Amino acid sequence: MGAGKTTFAKALTQELNSRGGGFSVLSEPIQRWQSFGRSQVNLLEQMYNGQAAGQEVNWSLHFQLVALLTKLEQLEQSSSRIVVERTLGAQQNVFVPLLAEKGEITEMQEDILKGLLGTTKAIHPPDIYIYMRAMPDICFGRLGLRQRAEERHVQLSYLTQLHDKYEAWLGTGQVLDVPKLVIDASNTIDFNVRLVREWVTSFI
Repeated sequence: MGAGKTTFAKALTQELNSRGGGFSVLSEPIQRWQSFGRSQVNLLEQMYNGQAAGQEVNWSLHFQLVALLTKLEQLEQSSSRIVVERTLGAQQNVFVPLLAEKGEITEMQEDILKGLLGTTKAIHPPDIYIYMRAMPDICFGRLGLRQRAEERHVQLSYLTQLHDKYEAWLGTGQVLDVPKLVIDASNTIDFNVRLVREWVTSFI
């Protein structure tokens, strides 16, 4: 959150396509999350409100299921090579484990979500991970600047917890099943696009 994924994914896709890459971007379907289902529920609002107020309805679980559903729909509908704004691996290795640690989902719910995510990732495996490393205080400041209403409840401590999970997954020397590149998300978009461009094209 606040690392600049959307801007970077669009810029990288444009650069790759200028070289005949044939890529499209799978952006997070924010508007659909803000008005989901027959009741047109704003799942982002409910999730963050629930985290702040301890609501009885498990909106964190609902949101994770819908995030997976919408990602699967996007993947199934895509007919080109894609740059995914947020990978399934992030949900599997960062968001779901953190929710379990905080007691917002049960152990069984964590296992179910991880199983669903693992199966979906096996069907749609990534070729490359690009980790946009950004310090939590920088991300927190960016959230304030974009002023998305649903994010007003997000605390710096939550971003720090997410950062720690990302570091444990992608920021260390841990061996993954696909190549990864760690970039400094505090750099300019143009700089990072140039940095990643040749690295990515060597794999496509």
